[in-house]
Amino acid sequence: MWFKQYPIFALGVSCLLTLGVSAETNKLITFESLDVGEPVDRTVDGVSVASHHNGHRKIVVFDTAARETDRPSLEGPNGVDGRVWAMGNLLMDKQVGQVLTLEEPSAEGGAVSVEFPNPAVSLSLDLLDVQDAGDGYIQFYKDGDEVGVVRFSDLVNPDSLFYDPTIEFGANSANRVQPIYADLLGVDEFHSIVIHLANSAAIDNLEYDTPPSLAIFAFEQLLEPNGYDGGFGSGGSSGGVSGGGPTSLFAVLAGSGGGGGGGGGGGGGVAPPDSSDDPTNNVFRDPQLPTFDEPVDEDDPKDDPENDPPDEETPRDDGPDGGPELTLVPTPSAVLGGFALLGILGLRRRRRQA
Repeated sequence: MWFKQYPIFALGVSCLLTLGVSAETNKLITFESLDVGEPVDRTVDGVSVASHHNGHRKIVVFDTAARETDRPSLEGPNGVDGRVWAMGNLLMDKQVGQVLTLEEPSAEGGAVSVEFPNPAVSLSLDLLDVQDAGDGYIQFYKDGDEVGVVRFSDLVNPDSLFYDPTIEFGANSANRVQPIYADLLGVDEFHSIVIHLANSAAIDNLEYDTPPSLAIFAFEQLLEPNGYDGGFGSGGSSGGVSGGGPTSLFAVLAGSGGGGGGGGGGGGGVAPPDSSDDPTNNVFRDPQLPTFDEPVDEDDPKDDPENDPPDEETPRDDGPDGGPELTLVPTPSAVLGGFALLGILGLRRRRRQA
């Protein structure tokens, strides 16, 4: 019976939806759930975090809201005594809370390793109390092989790809490192990192992005009233891909308007053709007007503007919110899912006939 096809149909639709909506995922790692003074060697927010000391100092949890500690330059705002950070690009009264730092302040240094459950394409984090930019660095690994190194000194070097003019290192400093993207390291993804610290430097709020797992060309639906806003990846404040927007089974193209570039360093947007750049492009021209292939005859009465009939108000076929009409174009994921569904239904039919 036809109703027996419903389970197969539901399965196919669920697979189709899974293909269509899978998108880039943003994850944040904090250390508020750990005990102060605890050496780090455990899973935190689904990520494996461990001291990578190799004979150096271990990494432990430190509370920046505490007072009268053995590292006063790492003490930060607590919302009680009015203390603020001395410098850096974080808000001066930003309460950071618990962070990771060396067990004891030491120039010998130590390191913390972070292994992600899924491949990552970007990393950002807070760096606190980095007094000497030459003392710290981050190693990136893929399949166990080092694929790149970003030194803290690169973040304040104008000649570096990772330069951020808002970062200011020094005693009692608090800085947010903008996303470091895998493509700047020459790879498509990385699987783990090792962060090397020295003295009383600390880290917090590790944020990373994972690529789409199942979607094939998942498109954002960042629609503006004047057209498709569309970069293929939303960007962070220093560019590239960070925090993707909502996706759909369909690429939504506006009837007019250009595609905006992806945020920051993200790629350019997807947009309809723009007739303004090519005088021979008549895609959006009024069909009643002559094209460039039709010369205007000044002696022809029909070409005299004075003989034109009065303008009539033509209803505009607008899209949602008064924007342009939208066209739904199936993405490859939707097409593949549809073929899979048809194949399953056809197989069931052939078996029943046999």
